[in-house]
Amino acid sequence: MTSYIFAFVLLLSYDYATGQCNFPCKAQERLYDVLADNGDANGFQVKFDASTYTLSMNGTEYKIDCVHRSGPFYVLRRTIAGVVSYMCLKNARFIISADFLVLFQTEWKPFPRNPTLCDVCTGKDFNAPELLNDVNTTELGCNLPFVCPITDPTVDRRCSACEPSEASDDGLCCDC
Repeated sequence: MTSYIFAFVLLLSYDYATGQCNFPCKAQERLYDVLADNGDANGFQVKFDASTYTLSMNGTEYKIDCVHRSGPFYVLRRTIAGVVSYMCLKNARFIISADFLVLFQTEWKPFPRNPTLCDVCTGKDFNAPELLNDVNTTELGCNLPFVCPITDPTVDRRCSACEPSEASDDGLCCDC
């Protein structure tokens, strides 16, 4: 009887864990070209599923998992050659009718344990935006998830609980 209870709890835990971090519904099952600085496709492509995305580079595919989300901020995890690393990604603009994304991200970084959203998304070290499909550059705006503490008041700009963009739509701010 104990083994059945354990298996049931394990299945519930698995379903809960895979549902903690999802990409916006309108981005799922779509293929995006990553654009070079001149606006031309650079040969890289990204395809989003519910909680993972696949980056195709020069014929090689890399699966990247979404492990935490707060509004437009995501903590992503990848494993390459046995090394697990994490990065913070902010979806700064998502307009389905224009079919593009503007993503700011930090460098991939290993952590000694499973990091929290606030461990990875510290509000610092965002690179220039990655443009997916045709779009002009946009500003980063706020750089710290609403749920994370301000650690450097000169740099940190905390997001509000309800950022006014489709990228922030996590279903919690329907009346904003």
